[in-house]
Formats: sequence, structure tokens, C-alpha cells
Amino acid sequence: TGLVVFRLYLIVDIIKFANVSVLLSMAGKTKALMYWAGLMLAVNTVLNIVGYWLLGIIGPAVATAMVSVLNTVYLLWRGANILQCKSKNFFDWKHLAVFAAEVLVCGLLTEMLRQLLVGFGMAALWVIVLCGAPFCGVMLLLNWKEIRQSFSRINYLEEEG
Repeated sequence: TGLVVFRLYLIVDIIKFANVSVLLSMAGKTKALMYWAGLMLAVNTVLNIVGYWLLGIIGPAVATAMVSVLNTVYLLWRGANILQCKSKNFFDWKHLAVFAAEVLVCGLLTEMLRQLLVGFGMAALWVIVLCGAPFCGVMLLLNWKEIRQSFSRINYLEEEG
């Protein structure tokens, strides 16, 4: 159960990393953003309690993941309105699908390796190192070209500014 909760909170952190609230802040909509954050806090609190009653210890993690997705979708929608475009145009969906497939395949292979190492009775720290390092390395190699291109574009923008 602890591993499932940990994984759910990793998903929450990944979602929050995409901090789309910056669009509202830049547009001067900080008051609306604060009201929305307060509402999401209240909804998360209620759903955490309900989730605990219904699902036990995993309930709050599921509730928080759901609220994080809802929050991100709403903020993307509001950001699209501010930019006067459709939120579906925010992403290169083909690239996102390819990346998701890479993460899924690498994640499944990493999980198989983790189960094998745990089955051998390996210490948790070594399992993390021997699973995490190859996962990160493979993902880095698969996306190296895009990463370099992104850094080149950032450097070009800094030189212009």
C-alpha cells in the first residue's frame, strides 16, 4: 500500500511541475487564482476524508491526484482563454504520446527489474539505484536530441534578450 501511495504522490508532483498557474499570474489574475486555490484546498480536504473512509490509507492519495488533475485542466482552460486560443493547441500531442509510450515501456521494464531484485532479497537502496539509474539513462538517451534542441533555443533566446 505504501508503494501505491508513493506512486500516486509522484504523479501529483509531476502534474504540479507543469505549473500552468503562471499564465493567470502573468495576466494579473492573482485574486482569481487565490480563490481557486482555496476552493481546491477545500475540495481536496473533503475528498481526502471521504477517500480515507472509502479506500483506507490509499484514499487521500487518490483524492489528491484527482484534485491535481482537475486543477491543471481548469488552469489550462483559463490560460487558453487568456491567450485566446484553444487549450488543445498547447501541446504537440504526437510528441506527448510518444513520450508517454516511452515512459510506459521503460516503467514496465523497470518494474520487472525491481521485482526481480526484490525477489533476490536486495536492499531497498540498491534496488532504487539499480532501477532508477537505467530508467533515467534510457529516457535521457531516447530524448537527447530534443533536450539539446531545447537548450539551444533557450540559449538563443538569452542571447537575443
